[in-house]
Amino acid sequence: MNDFGNDTEARAADLCLKPWMAYAILCCFALAAYLPTAWHYRLFADDLVLFKFVHGNYMGFFHAQGIWRILGLQVSAILKHLSPTLDTVITIFVHALNCLMLYRALCLLQVSGKTALALALVCASFPGYHEAIAWSDIYVWSTCCFMLLLSVLLKCNAAGALPGRVFLISVFISFIGNIICEQLAFAYAALPILLLGFNWDGSRAAFSSAVRRIAPSFGAVLGAIIYVALFQLTSTPDSIKKPHFNFGSILSTYYYQHANIYAYEVWRYGPLRKLLCTQLSPAILLVSFCFGALGLAAAAYFILQHNDGAPTARLKQKTFAPDKWIWSAALLALLSGVSFVYAVGGGYSLDSRKRYSVIILLVFCFGSLLPLFRTFQRKWMQAWLIGGLLLLAVFDVPTAWLLTAARNWQIERSTILLTQVERGEIPDHTFVEAYSQPGVDWTRLRTMWAGFDDPESFFINGYDSTILIAQNRESASHLAVWREDKQLWVIEPRQK
Repeated sequence: MNDFGNDTEARAADLCLKPWMAYAILCCFALAAYLPTAWHYRLFADDLVLFKFVHGNYMGFFHAQGIWRILGLQVSAILKHLSPTLDTVITIFVHALNCLMLYRALCLLQVSGKTALALALVCASFPGYHEAIAWSDIYVWSTCCFMLLLSVLLKCNAAGALPGRVFLISVFISFIGNIICEQLAFAYAALPILLLGFNWDGSRAAFSSAVRRIAPSFGAVLGAIIYVALFQLTSTPDSIKKPHFNFGSILSTYYYQHANIYAYEVWRYGPLRKLLCTQLSPAILLVSFCFGALGLAAAAYFILQHNDGAPTARLKQKTFAPDKWIWSAALLALLSGVSFVYAVGGGYSLDSRKRYSVIILLVFCFGSLLPLFRTFQRKWMQAWLIGGLLLLAVFDVPTAWLLTAARNWQIERSTILLTQVERGEIPDHTFVEAYSQPGVDWTRLRTMWAGFDDPESFFINGYDSTILIAQNRESASHLAVWREDKQLWVIEPRQK
């Protein structure tokens, strides 16, 4: 068993920034990337669903959906109805808190303070989170509960055997996190396995001792079981979510993470790059730039001035030196728990909001492996890794701006289309060429928003019954094509 005691926790704290300092830097990066999203937030089709179906209709929602996301959707509806900008700003600060807990967790696992900060900064400004932060905030909040419990367990484990009160804390946080959003229900059940991999050296004699040490962490499992049981008891035949098994999603969840690169596709297209000047306020961009510059300056000062000693010396002290294969198996169990909810829920889609917790925990797993491999302890390797991560974090900021501009442009076109419908300018059986902008391939970009921002969603979801929208190009009698120079949709007969 590794020797990870109070002295180790103190050393980890010395190697990392104070929590408030790290949080300030992470908030700067998160605000730099997503403040324009909050300021320019525009309500769209699914927001109307949220207000109509959830806000002020507590008992009706419970009778229809049971406890499925009952806390997360209610709070989200209240905040978004009060002020979409306020709701998004709160989500940004919660997102920065998630990055802080990622940073502290990596520090407790004896990852270099510089490397841990660089990894957290990439998470703070990553543009692939756009949909989760800009709209589906429940994914951010539920991840906050999980990261909080992970931090509590790692911190208590650093002090020795977990105290008994951790059991009740784990039950409570696990249950609250699941009624916000169930995406990490099975990941909570994997937390005891993660701690076991931390404390068990692989010998049969040490197994029972390691299990007793982590026993209170099974409260996370109980909290998840309570949620699943209540979900089954309160579900109705009309519930939105019903179990539908697709076990291929356990692997496809991670295979499809290659789609994160699509967030950067927005830079390829000149018509979209111009949107930075037309869709976003210069004043807000200036404020965001100042936040980014401040955060980068503070992070660079810490990285350049901070000397966290020789990593190999820490390994020789066995502060965090579990068996590589056991720890890797424990991380695999955690990642399987993250994706298992999609296996039960019927499959994983490319909705970018569903990547939020997956990406953060992938970064956690990658970072936690660094102290165990000598290659990553070489100074030149650390320098290249930290430098590359910082450059990526900086580049992510304007990428998030551009994604916000493109998304708002799509919603603006949808609003103009609705206005033309009200004026009777759109005939029946018209197919909307939502993604027909010359020179732009939307196939990948639209996965950033799951297609909710396109004009068809207003009609397909039943928000307007004055016309019959064509479901495909072949069945249409007319085409609605966007003309940027005229700022309206032009109706053209479909050529057969």
